[in-house]
Amino acid sequence: MSDKVQRIVQLADSLFNASERTNNENLWDELSEFMLNNQWKFNRQQSVSATDISSLMSTNAGTKKTRRLYDSTALQAVQDLSAAFQGTLTNPATTWSKMRFNDDALNNDSDSGLWLEKVNDMMHNEFNESNFDTEIAKGYQSLVSMANMPIFHEERETKAGEHDGVRFTSLHLSQVVWMEDKEGIVDSLYRKFTMRAKQAVEKWGDAVPHEIMKVVEQEPNKEFQFLHAIFPRKDSEVKLNELGLAPGKNRPWASIYISIEGLKMVEEGGYYEMPVYVARWSMLSGELYGRGPSHLALPDVRTLNRLKQRGLEAMDLQVRPPILANERDVFGQLDLRPGGISIVKDVNGVKEFVSQARADILEFSTQDLIQSIKSMFFLDKIQPLSNLDKKERMSQLEVTKRLEEMQSVLGPVLSRLNSELLQPLVIRQFKIMLRAGVLPEMPDMVKERGLDLEIVFVNQLARSQQVQDVSSIQQWVQNLAGLAQLDPTVIDNIDSDGIARHTAKILGVPEVAVANQDEIEQTRAARQQAQQQQQALESANMAADAAAKAGNLGE
Repeated sequence: MSDKVQRIVQLADSLFNASERTNNENLWDELSEFMLNNQWKFNRQQSVSATDISSLMSTNAGTKKTRRLYDSTALQAVQDLSAAFQGTLTNPATTWSKMRFNDDALNNDSDSGLWLEKVNDMMHNEFNESNFDTEIAKGYQSLVSMANMPIFHEERETKAGEHDGVRFTSLHLSQVVWMEDKEGIVDSLYRKFTMRAKQAVEKWGDAVPHEIMKVVEQEPNKEFQFLHAIFPRKDSEVKLNELGLAPGKNRPWASIYISIEGLKMVEEGGYYEMPVYVARWSMLSGELYGRGPSHLALPDVRTLNRLKQRGLEAMDLQVRPPILANERDVFGQLDLRPGGISIVKDVNGVKEFVSQARADILEFSTQDLIQSIKSMFFLDKIQPLSNLDKKERMSQLEVTKRLEEMQSVLGPVLSRLNSELLQPLVIRQFKIMLRAGVLPEMPDMVKERGLDLEIVFVNQLARSQQVQDVSSIQQWVQNLAGLAQLDPTVIDNIDSDGIARHTAKILGVPEVAVANQDEIEQTRAARQQAQQQQQALESANMAADAAAKAGNLGE
């Protein structure tokens, strides 16, 4: 075992066995049971190291996940809020982000604008052709139920090293630990996982330990543990060429795979950008892991679950009450099955026990708890009660109102999602495709001025955040139009071009549909010239008419 492998394994051990991590695993285990029970167990009876993680990797495959679950309100709330995130933030049916130049000269250049429009389309096409939609859906469920959402974004390559799209993986929280940089952004991640012997040999060949090679023929499905470490390299180890490229071992982020069997490094590579995005719902100072609505709702969820259990017990007492019998009045056992025969000495000595249990009195309490849980997951804001039972499609006004309400309560977490997930994801996707050479040739003007881009989110929720600007502008223009009847010079306050460009940006109008400034000036110059020519022609015609009339008068 090399010193590097030993240091990485020891660091991973310390992170997995930290008290904060253990406390969160116990809490995640409880949250997953009541809110996302398709997740496997987190809880550990005792601390284990990264070299003995088999107990952490058990998924309890095929076992029942709802043994103690009597109510599905929280499960449904998690699904509804997760679906709302996906439908409004990263809806696969729409283009939910785009890039723009920070240089207005490039935005006004038709060739540059058309090139960037094609790039935006190609990026979203690659998202749609990958497994992004399925994995981001899992990630949103993890964010809502566990308040943490790690997503792995890697490039797929053919055997010839050619670009073959991208692949996403929603990582389970039981597999990963992370560290932050000085700005609170996750820059190091350690992932523990299992692979079958056959898979490991196919991926790494002779680099796997002898112990794995020895069993691959007889037991190809035998599982072994591996550790994947991703962390920033020292500046002295990063060696990029003039094009910003480098071999895997000299890239800014290290990628090291270690076989726990034999403690051997089986692969050392690297990434140009951090390939894992860790989004947290909200953070407490000094903590690594997020907290979310599920943490607040857990007491009500547990209480509701217990009330439902007690209600079922009360109903059972009423439907199948206990039987009271005098001693020695019953021969053998009472047969309580329909049509069953029981032999008794005195039938009057056998009677039902009348229970005072009432399931109906629990109904009021359970309804209050259900509404409380839905409110903690913001369903009363994003799914108004007036629309829950409607079968018809919502109107545009209802959709807009729903988005505004969602934005008003989810503003902080949406800002964190943008900074920790969506922005770095779009940036990395652009750089992956740029390095792979699959993007169109850059216009000369872009090459001269350089790539200085900004990311603009044009999903429904982002537009609802900015639609107030459009409404304010419209109302202001209408007010000025009224004042113009008293003083026409007030119209001089309106910058029509500025309003048109700003509105197009907010509404996500494609760049190719908006004329650039040069085209606008040319159009206006041509219009002005045509007007001048028309005025000159009209003046000439008027002069000719006047001369003709003067001649007629002279005769």
